[in-house]
Amino acid sequence: MGKKLSTVDSIEKQTENNNVMAREDFKIPVPEKKLKSRFFKSAVILMTVFLLVGGGVHVWSEWLSPGAIEAWKYGLYQKYYVDRYENAMRQDVWGGKTPQETLDLLVAALKQGDIDLASKYFALNTDENSEYYLTRKQWEEGLEKNRQERIINQMIATISQMEISSRQTGSTSSVEYIVKGGDGVVDYSMIFNFNDYSGVWKIESM
Repeated sequence: MGKKLSTVDSIEKQTENNNVMAREDFKIPVPEKKLKSRFFKSAVILMTVFLLVGGGVHVWSEWLSPGAIEAWKYGLYQKYYVDRYENAMRQDVWGGKTPQETLDLLVAALKQGDIDLASKYFALNTDENSEYYLTRKQWEEGLEKNRQERIINQMIATISQMEISSRQTGSTSSVEYIVKGGDGVVDYSMIFNFNDYSGVWKIESM
C-alpha cells in the first residue's frame, strides 16, 4: 500500500513538473522585429517633435518676430518707392533724342507762350524729401513767375545763344550748355541729363 502511494505521489509530482515546464514553454517571447518597430516609432516621434520645434523657431525668427516684421515692412516700402520712381521716369517722355533737340523744343514752347508744355522738358524732381518729389512744379512756378515779370522774351534770347560747353561733366549721360559774356566768363548755364527709362534728354538745371 505504501509503495502505491509513493508511486501516486511520484506521478503527481511528475505531472506538476510537466505543467510548470509547459507553462514556461508557453511564455510568448517578444519578437525582435517588434522591438525594432517600437524603437523606430519612438525615433520618428522624437525627430518629428524636434523638427516641429526647430521649424517653429525658424518661422518665428524669419517671419513672425518683431525684427522680421519690420524688415518685411521696409522691403515693401522700398519696393513701393522704387516702383513709383521707375514708373514716373518711364512716363516722362517729353524731350528730344539729343540735348540740342530738347533745347529747341523748350524755346519753341516759350515762344508760343505755352508754360505748361515748356515745363515738361525739365527733369522730374528726385529729392524724396522735397514737396515737389517726382513733379515739375518748381519749374512750372518759376516759368510762370518769369512770364508775370515779363522776362520770358529775355529768357528766350539768352538760351537761344547756348552752346555745348567744353568742360566735361564726367558722364556720357550729362551735358552742359553755356552762354559766355564779353569777358569770356560763363554768364548762364544749363545741364541736360539723359533719362534712361524713356530715352529722352531732360533739362536738369538752369
